[in-house]
Formats: sequence, C-alpha cells, structure tokens
Amino acid sequence: MARVDRIAPWVSASHRFIWGLSLLVLFLFSHGILSRLLFALLFALLARLAGKRIRYTYFLILTLSITLFHLLSPFGEILYSLGGFEITRGALLTGLTKGITISGLVFVSLFSVSRNLSLPGRFGRLLGRSFYYFERLYGEKRRVSRKSFLADVDRILLSLFPSGDVGEKELSGGQTRALGWIMVVLSYLCVAGAYWVSNIPAIGALL
Repeated sequence: MARVDRIAPWVSASHRFIWGLSLLVLFLFSHGILSRLLFALLFALLARLAGKRIRYTYFLILTLSITLFHLLSPFGEILYSLGGFEITRGALLTGLTKGITISGLVFVSLFSVSRNLSLPGRFGRLLGRSFYYFERLYGEKRRVSRKSFLADVDRILLSLFPSGDVGEKELSGGQTRALGWIMVVLSYLCVAGAYWVSNIPAIGALL
C-alpha cells in the first residue's frame, strides 16, 4: 500500500527544503545526547508524515554498532568493568551521540526532499534531483540485492522515471498554506523545547 505524503499539500517543495535545512543546522549545533535524540525523534515523525517508511530496527542496530566501536577506545569515567573490557562514560556518550546524529541526518533528508523540489540554477536542479533520487532509492532498498546491485538500482530508476527526465513543469514549487506554516512553527517550538530540556541542570548533570 502506497504511503501518502501529508506534508506536500501544505508546504511547497522549496519551503520544505529550506525548513529541513534550517532544522538540520540547529540539529548539528545542538549539544548533548538528549537534544540530539529529541531532534532525531522529531525528524522521524516528520519523515513518517511525509509518507516515508522507516525501519527503526536498522537505525537501532546502526547506533549500537557505532557505540560498540567507540567503547573499544575507552576514555572518561569508568561505569562498568568486565574482565579487561571497560565501559566508560565518555566513549558511551560519544558513540550514542554519533549514532543518533547519523540517524537524524537520514530522517531529515527523507522529509525535506520531495519530487517537486527545484533549486535555482543548473547546479541547483542537479542537486535537487540527486537528493530526490537518494530518497527514492532508500524507499526502494528492499528491492536491491548484493548479487545484482547495479541492475536493481537501474531498474528502480527506470520504474520511477520512465520518461528518462523530469520536466520543468513537474518541478513547480507549489504554495505553502496556513496549515503548513503552523507545522513549521510547531517544529521550531519542539526544537526550542529540546534545547530547554537539555539545559535543565539535573538532566545535564546526568548526560
């Protein structure tokens, strides 16, 4: 069953891209694992509203794998020791933060890029299409196997774009409606809440 993009009717493609880009900047400038986690959850929610399928198990395994590799280079306060293996606070928080950051980057790209995105200039159009191709390939990744990787990718691209190109008429930006602006404002309020929660002294002392 095809998923419905509930953001597209209310937010224009160009405003949606700027919206995602601004949230991305705030995300990268945030500090602490809690604020990064709250950002990632917000991006995941927006990606779901955009009709994107998210395999949370995959991102959970990714985050845990990155954390495990960081634990192999311990630093900071020792939280637990098992034989010769030490789990340290610094390595644990760094690994979790990097894993959550990578997941958040994928989520924000999934919701902020749409087929109607048209950036100014020749390079902008190329960049916009590249973002969109990545997003669609991610959505179709279950149809790609290691044995026939290139053939599967080529088949997916041909099925998505049978005409071989995307006309300029298709890349109209649309209009952002009142409900769309409300969604944007609410997302920034969530961001402000994430910053506020992460700066609570009691929570900051733990993380």
